[in-house]
Amino acid sequence: MALLQERGVTSAVENGEWYPLSTLLGILEELARKVGSNVLVEVGKKVPELSTFPPQIETFAQVLESLNVAYHMNHRNGDIGDYQVTKTDASTYRVDCSTVPYPAKFNFGLIRGLSNKFEALVDIEEADSAGGGVFIVKM
Repeated sequence: MALLQERGVTSAVENGEWYPLSTLLGILEELARKVGSNVLVEVGKKVPELSTFPPQIETFAQVLESLNVAYHMNHRNGDIGDYQVTKTDASTYRVDCSTVPYPAKFNFGLIRGLSNKFEALVDIEEADSAGGGVFIVKM
């Protein structure tokens, strides 16, 4: 909590306040430095619990197909990149996170958190760990 307060972040998530993305990225970077990069997976897993999704989303496949829409619903202002999701066959998706500013371990956790939220058993393979990463998700 001290790290959040040092960066000016209070309990605003519940209050609907917005913070600069650079503040959040700085917090993630410092957490990874102090605790280890695997903490980013755990943080990413928590994101779906606090995020807004399009109202028609009921399944993991639907949330993956609408991931970029949900991402933009939960961010505003500035160049934040895009999640590019491609269905490669009946049960496989390619999730390209290379243009979003979040690190690959965070994005891995985000996908895992989404699968937990929508109660889907999935296999997530990291195809590329550069930048935000590229993942193959098999249902």
